[in-house]
Amino acid sequence: INAEYGIQILIEYHEPLLPPPAHPKALCPPPAVLLGPGPANIHPRVSQALALNIVGHMHPYFTSVMDEIQAQLRYVLQTTNEYTFLLTATGSGAMEASVANVLEPGETFLIASIGYWGPRMQNVATRLGYKVEIVAAEPGEVITLEQLKKAVQEHKPQAVFVVHGESSVGVCQPLEGWGDVCRENGSLLIVDTVVSLGGIPVYTDAWKIDVVYSGGQKCLGCPPGVSPISFGPRALEKIKNRKTKVSSFFSMPSSWESIGLRKLQELIITLLVSTCFMQLEKHFSF
Repeated sequence: INAEYGIQILIEYHEPLLPPPAHPKALCPPPAVLLGPGPANIHPRVSQALALNIVGHMHPYFTSVMDEIQAQLRYVLQTTNEYTFLLTATGSGAMEASVANVLEPGETFLIASIGYWGPRMQNVATRLGYKVEIVAAEPGEVITLEQLKKAVQEHKPQAVFVVHGESSVGVCQPLEGWGDVCRENGSLLIVDTVVSLGGIPVYTDAWKIDVVYSGGQKCLGCPPGVSPISFGPRALEKIKNRKTKVSSFFSMPSSWESIGLRKLQELIITLLVSTCFMQLEKHFSF
């Protein structure tokens, strides 16, 4: 009984349904050089950024930092696209967002497959109801411009997808001329740069890429969970003229507004990515 307010508080105790787990040991991950599937090693400055304070996503400081991040993303992607920002998702989330917004069920989607990630996108696309066509290269080979032209003219897709850096076979797909072929046939060009961005130059505007995405955990040197993505004017026009709703709530345009204008969810993400870009500028000249 609280004497001051005359309030009686009844507390009922219950035995726990399950015993608590054993006290966990202190975390001490072993040192390793990460060169296989999954994330790469992160820079010590990125690790330090993870220990900084969290700031609310509507705080002016958060907004100012995120504006800087968007500018840095445009630089690394070599684009002037307004809709350039980070998704709070892994590369697979960005992969789905890149196609779910610009295509509608029943539309034709041409996947240029040079390794493991082409079939991954095929899995995503068939679940979303697209008519998927494939143009594939032999393992270790790239798709030629002539192969692309033939496939695009034959299938007349609304969008073409290709992986820039195919990690499963160690191949970098040249993209010069791909944008021209796609535009001549009214197709959008969607490019996966999860492995390549930050390791080799990506010229989004010069190559006439309409949608490009990446992942923070590779050459950018961040922990998994943040993915750069950029939509060009042709992609935005296709989105505005949709006749059906985007199938994924997270991927739909209104979600971009909340991410792009209110600037993601946690300041810690912006700080660690900012640190990565500062390191990249020391080592790469575009």
